[in-house]
Formats: sequence, C-alpha cells, structure tokens
Amino acid sequence: MSAAPLVLSVAGFDPSARAGLLADTWAIAQSGGSALAVVTALTAQGPHFLCTPVEPKLIRAQLRSALFSGTVRAAKLGMIPHRLALGAIVAGLGEGAFPIVVDPVVRTSRGEALS
Repeated sequence: MSAAPLVLSVAGFDPSARAGLLADTWAIAQSGGSALAVVTALTAQGPHFLCTPVEPKLIRAQLRSALFSGTVRAAKLGMIPHRLALGAIVAGLGEGAFPIVVDPVVRTSRGEALS
C-alpha cells in the first residue's frame, strides 16, 4: 500500500474548525490525503471577532518546514491576510511543481473582513 499523498493547506486558523486550516485538514484526510498546514492568520470568530496576521517571515519558515516533509502533490490557498503574506507564499511555493487551488477567502460567514 502506498503512502497517502501530501497536500498542503495555507490558510487562517479558525478554532471552531468550521473554516480554515482545521476544516481543510479534515477534508484532505477524508479524501485520502495527508495534510500539511501553514498558518497565515489566527482568528477568533465567536461573539467578538479578532484576526491577527502571521508575519511573512514566519509564513516562509512554515512553508520551508512543510515542504521539507516530502513530495507535496497539491496545495490549497485560503485566507491570505495581506500582500506581504502573499509574496512570502508565492516565493515559498516556488515554480509550481504541483497544482494549486486558490480559494480567495476575504470575509467570515458573518461578514467581517479577513483579507
């Protein structure tokens, strides 16, 4: 039996798991993949909304670590909080050795701006 394909999710962290990295990693696992994750922002999406972007330097470091894990077969981009984060992601992913799905998350389900 072969190992599950590695799939990278680059997204915000929603502790409720209704969206973002936790939802992505669940979907990847349910589809037979093995998830790798890079956090772009930390959110609290309960009664009081808060979103704190992760520094581009840390996003680059997370990408290097994730990509070092093995051969990534695909990636999914979710919430990217600002242009500097996008630049770090583009630089970190390199020359497109695998398909990338872009899910341009810009607002929460309650309408708060994310990116």
